[in-house]
This record gives sequence, C-alpha cells and structure tokens, in this order.
Amino acid sequence: MSKKTREQRFALRVALYVLRQNGFLDPTKRHVLNFVRDKGFLCFPEAELQKRWVTDSDEIWENDVSWRRKDLYMAGEIDSPEPGRWRLTDVGIHKIEQSKATWLKLSDPEKQRRFLATFDYFTPALITWLLKIAQGQDLSLPKRTTY
Repeated sequence: MSKKTREQRFALRVALYVLRQNGFLDPTKRHVLNFVRDKGFLCFPEAELQKRWVTDSDEIWENDVSWRRKDLYMAGEIDSPEPGRWRLTDVGIHKIEQSKATWLKLSDPEKQRRFLATFDYFTPALITWLLKIAQGQDLSLPKRTTY
C-alpha cells in the first residue's frame, strides 16, 4: 500500500469519526469530501486539484479519497447503508479509539513537526483534530447543515 493511500485512508477515517460525533452517522460522499477539504485534513499537490478528464465530476483528489472509502469498506471499517452514503463501523471507531494514546504525544510541537515531516498529505489542521479526539475535547462543528 502506498504512503499516499495510507494517509488518505487515515484522514478519511478521522473525518468520518468527527462527523459521526456531530450526528452525521451516514453522511453522503459529497458531505465527507467537502468536510475533508474545508477542514484542511489533507493538502494536495496542484495536479490533484484538477480533473482527470473534462467529463469528470470529481477532482483527482476526490476520486482518490473515494477509492480509499472502498479500501476501508473492504477492511470492514466503513459500510454503506445505501448508495452514496458512508458510515464508520465499530471496527473503524475502534481503530480511532485505540490510537488516542499515541496521538496525545503530538501535543509536543517538536513531535508535531517531525510527524508532519514524514508525511506528504497530512496537515497541522489534521493534528489539531487528532489532539482534540485524543484529549476528549468537544468535537462540535459550527451549526451548518452541509459542507
């Protein structure tokens, strides 16, 4: 599995966890992708912000992250209660829960810097969310109905 794939799978799992904590138990694909983009969970090279073909409805990064949903589905971490909807399973939730102790170490700015230096797509915003989850902070989102 490529580094890019691992990073996108991780960020997608975290995004679904945060959305779930805000009452979005089975958000739509578009909702999840907008959330990942708007919250800055991943940074993308300019080339991935383009469309592969003129007829594509998704940008390259959106298509790639959508395939990561399929990977997580195959691993039992996500299911689809209906087409176009994504839901984190108990397996996915457990992966998040068992990672909290590791994420607490990221409260040290030097560890954050070293952590980010080893990844291509992760952002400081993602680390902020990991720390919120690990520290049991409020994960409430501003009152918006869509992303």
